[in-house]
Amino acid sequence: KLGPDAEATPAFVGFNLRFHTIARAQLIGEYEVPAEG
Repeated sequence: KLGPDAEATPAFVGFNLRFHTIARAQLIGEYEVPAEG
């Protein structure tokens, strides 16, 4: 099932959109080149 129900409130839909956007932004990986020496 995709998307909100017909009975979902705008606040609930907005919260879910915000939550998924934040979760997706935190999946950014970092890479560092080790120092030679």
